[in-house]
Amino acid sequence: MSALVDTGADNSMCPAQITEAVGHNTLSGKEITFAGAASSGKAWEHFINISIMKPDYKSVFHALSNVPFQLVKRRTASPILLGRNGFLDQFVIHIDFPNKLLTLELP
Repeated sequence: MSALVDTGADNSMCPAQITEAVGHNTLSGKEITFAGAASSGKAWEHFINISIMKPDYKSVFHALSNVPFQLVKRRTASPILLGRNGFLDQFVIHIDFPNKLLTLELP
């Protein structure tokens, strides 16, 4: 599964349809109100484990535990967004705009 890195987002966000498809109960999280550049509304805060795969998709580069995510119920498809708190703040990030390359390094 892929996700978008959003360097302008404080928090990570995931469509509830994705987590519910694997048996996760969205409404069991703490209900919060979120506001972002593109949308705002109700979400449920959860803590999710993430494995970042190496480019070959055969082995894990790094695993993170208890990453805070806001699960959002939407009618239209939306991407998983990876924001600063609990995710991006765990890495040294290099962005090479001309070559369209983002590199995550462990500190």
